[in-house]
Amino acid sequence: MRVRRSMNLLTTVNTRHKIGKELQGLKRRVMEVSERRMRYKVDSTVSKPNNTAIDIRLLALFAGTADLVGINELRDELIKVMLDGDLGKTTLATDGVCAQQLKVLSVVGFGGLGKTTLANQIYRKLEGQFQCRAFVFVSQKPNIRKILRNILSQAGYVALDQTNVESWDEDQLIRTLRRFLAEKRKTRQLQLPFIQF
Repeated sequence: MRVRRSMNLLTTVNTRHKIGKELQGLKRRVMEVSERRMRYKVDSTVSKPNNTAIDIRLLALFAGTADLVGINELRDELIKVMLDGDLGKTTLATDGVCAQQLKVLSVVGFGGLGKTTLANQIYRKLEGQFQCRAFVFVSQKPNIRKILRNILSQAGYVALDQTNVESWDEDQLIRTLRRFLAEKRKTRQLQLPFIQF
């Protein structure tokens, strides 16, 4: 029994010694990797995940008509509603100029149904008929200044005095957009129906 215990002790000591040496080797390798990591500044060069939200409505801008199933009939029906007859009632404005009330077409529904895609297809189909036009996205948390600047830019507004439109506040952007569109309306360049959703 003693011989067996002694033999068992020798084999376990030998095994423990091997395991200890392997652990020391692993510890040494971990220390080397840690030193290299600090030396080469690996943490600062590894790209961190970007939490930027991607707006899937952007896909609507680039969707080819051939890829869209069943949208042509609805698009054409809505275009007919928008363009049949006059665009709205003509009223006499306070300045004596005939003003036309604009039609508003609302496209509503749950997310992912294709509202933006439909509106974009209508816009693309009609864009050649209007000199003054704009297509903008309005998110659930809209940046009003960005939207107004985008509308001004797409509608063709150019600041004559070389001012920086980027620095304007909402009030100044709204006043400028109203004046610009009123001028377009007077010269009959603006006959655009609006689509909202």
